[in-house]
This record gives sequence, structure tokens and C-alpha cells, in this order.
Amino acid sequence: MAIAASNLALCYARLGRHSEQVECSRKGLATANGRFSFTYSLKLNLLLAHGLAMLAKADEAASTLNGVSSLVPCTAPAWAQQYFLLGKADVLMLSGRVSAARAEATAGLVNEHYVLHASSHAGSFARWLAVTANEATAVEAMNRIEPLLSRLDGLDALDQVEVLGARKHLRDKFAYLRRLTKPMVGRREERLLQERRLLLPVATLRQLTTLGIPVAEN
Repeated sequence: MAIAASNLALCYARLGRHSEQVECSRKGLATANGRFSFTYSLKLNLLLAHGLAMLAKADEAASTLNGVSSLVPCTAPAWAQQYFLLGKADVLMLSGRVSAARAEATAGLVNEHYVLHASSHAGSFARWLAVTANEATAVEAMNRIEPLLSRLDGLDALDQVEVLGARKHLRDKFAYLRRLTKPMVGRREERLLQERRLLLPVATLRQLTTLGIPVAEN
């Protein structure tokens, strides 16, 4: 039941139906009877916090994040730690707490989390690499995202748009990256981005724009 609830809550999140997302997440957590699982409980808590943030209930979203923080210790699997840090960053960003969001995201991208631990989190990994990059780290960010292009078709539709959008964001933000990118490569990636974004709901594209990757139509 909890796994089904997490999948349904995720669908509601992408469709922008956030009240139903919150309700479904809470029902899923209730079925766990207090048992915590990195597989679905963590996902449900993040989906709950995400939905609350999208409903402009920033304090409730923060409370949800604080409640689950103690359940993700430093001894948790690396993929779970990274997933939580990047997911927490998303919630904080959607709540308008930009500095806190960037700090959490950075923690999910350095040291033991320098590498992507699970392909299912490829999109948020690439997106936050692009959003947190500066003039000095932009090339490194681009290089860390590049390997994901070779397995793009194996990623979730949202992750594909995030990876391609992250690369475009870096080129748009840092002019010298455009000069370092072969024109044919840049054009191919942007064509793919336009194709893949058509597969996502408008609500999802708007959320990505809020999260720092402008892929929604003006």
C-alpha cells in the first residue's frame, strides 16, 4: 500500500495536483505504522513536504523535513543520504528558502556524494550541479553531467529533461561554456530538450523553472 501510495503521490506531484499529493502521501505514511523504510517512507515524506511547499505551507513542509532528518543518519546508505539532501533542497527552494536550499544541495554533491549514487536521482543531481555552479566550477559541473547523456534514454522522462536542461542552463549562464561546446553538440542537446519537454505536464515544467532550470514556456 505504501509503495502504491508513493507512486500515486508522485503522479499527483507532476500533474500539479498538490492537495491530492499531500493526502496520498499521508495515507501512505499511515499504512507504514511507524516503520521507516528508505525505499518508500523517505520518498513519501519528501513528497509530503514537496506538496506542502507547493501549497505555500512552508512551515509545515519544514516541519516534515525536520521530522525525517533524524531517520536518515550518517550510517544510512549513500544513495538515501544523497536523495534526502537533494530532495530537501528542492522543498526548501520551492518554499522560497534559497540559501538553505543551496546549502543542502551542495552537501548532496560533495565529498562522498561527489558521484551520483542512483540513476533514479540523475535529474536532481544534474539540476543542482547546474544551479549551484559558479564561474570557477561551471566546467567541472558540465563535465560531471556529461556521462549522463550516454544513458539518457534509460532515464525517467523528467530526469532526461533535467539533465538536458542543466546543460543548457550552464551554457546560457556562462558564456565561455558556449565557446567550449561544439555548435553541433549544443544544437543537438537543445533539440532533444525541446522534444523531451513535450512529454511532461506543464505543471512539472513550471516546477523545474522555479527550481532554477527554466524549461517552461514563457
